[in-house]
Amino acid sequence: MISAWLPYCLFISLLLAGAALAAERALGLYRRPVRWVWFGGMLGSLLIPSAALSIPAWQNLSPKTLPPALSAAIEKLGVDTIALGAGAGSATTSVGTDVALAALWLLASVALLTWYALSYMRLKRERRSWSTRNLTGRTVLVSGRLGPAVTGFFQSTIVLPRWVLELEDDFRRIILLHEEEHLRAGDHRLLVLGFATLIIAPWNLPLWWQFRRLRLAVELDCDRRVLQSGTQPRVYGALLLEASRKMSSNTLLPAAFSERRAFLERRVRNMTHRSQKNRSAKLMVAAGLAAILLALACETPAPSDLPSESPVTPPAVELPAPTVDADELSERPQFTPYTVRPAIVNRGEAQRAVELRYPQELKQAGIGGTVVVFVYINIDGTVQNAVIHESSGIEELDDAASAAAWELKFIPAKKFEETVPVWMAIPITFSVAFD
Repeated sequence: MISAWLPYCLFISLLLAGAALAAERALGLYRRPVRWVWFGGMLGSLLIPSAALSIPAWQNLSPKTLPPALSAAIEKLGVDTIALGAGAGSATTSVGTDVALAALWLLASVALLTWYALSYMRLKRERRSWSTRNLTGRTVLVSGRLGPAVTGFFQSTIVLPRWVLELEDDFRRIILLHEEEHLRAGDHRLLVLGFATLIIAPWNLPLWWQFRRLRLAVELDCDRRVLQSGTQPRVYGALLLEASRKMSSNTLLPAAFSERRAFLERRVRNMTHRSQKNRSAKLMVAAGLAAILLALACETPAPSDLPSESPVTPPAVELPAPTVDADELSERPQFTPYTVRPAIVNRGEAQRAVELRYPQELKQAGIGGTVVVFVYINIDGTVQNAVIHESSGIEELDDAASAAAWELKFIPAKKFEETVPVWMAIPITFSVAFD
């Protein structure tokens, strides 16, 4: 399950990163706040895959692997699919891979959480040596080298390094104004929550990139608010350069006046940015691209081997009721009316049954195929008859598929509120994955 789910998560994160980037471009044209689109992208990178894991309707449990003509004919009876690979893709190997990936995931999360806890403890020890000062009516902490930044999640305080106190009053006022804007907007809390998503999914590289963009977006939004208060861009840019030169290497403090040097050019360019031509057209393109990528992220089906809490219920289809008794109905495949399709409940056991019955000489020779088996599902969900409908062309595979079909168990079909027996077509695929 995990080995199939992780690539899906990465793909969703990439789509949401692209959507956030396009949304940032659209909002930036009119100098609107952009930090929330990145936080939303990070949150969606966790929530959408989680929904796909827990909401059955999100899962693509019935892929069509047969030719269109055959699929259309079988669909009249109601088709479910078991696409099973043997050899390198066996169920046993999949379980072992999932266990290894889960262990690595846990270790990475614990390691990142441990690093954060140790950094926090080191910061707390250093805080004991900080002094308290009152600047222009604001109580701040003065450190030896850390800051300017905001510290504390619940009881937040501005921390300034000692060199800030040596600046001219106007420069000191601008730095203090910047941190007050961070404090007012709660940017430090937003960054802590963003980092929490990395602890949950430390393997998700697109999520790390989104967090990097969130840190930049927080500073861009704060710069914009400071400039709107009347601060001159030239003076403000010079202060950014000075703060960057003296910046502490401690990255745990969020909402810092000067971020890493890689961000400086973007921040300065954003301050001197002038209105562009054709802003409306650019807005429509960027917003449209963001909407498309967001829709793709929401509509991308989850991997078909994810477990669901309840069976998928396809749209109800009412068929004319045949006038045959139960014994005659079970003898041969025929149309059977239902409003709720039966759903396989032991998909994993069925995969193992096919794996065990895959003839070893065919597996070793790399010979596979698909067999379409009609199964008669009784009202208790068990298989009462199995008939080969479409042969693979290899008798041994046909016999293996027929034997495996008897291992299936279902939530029985219903016709309105009544449980009814039905015939159902099951394509069973034998395949070998080569390295």
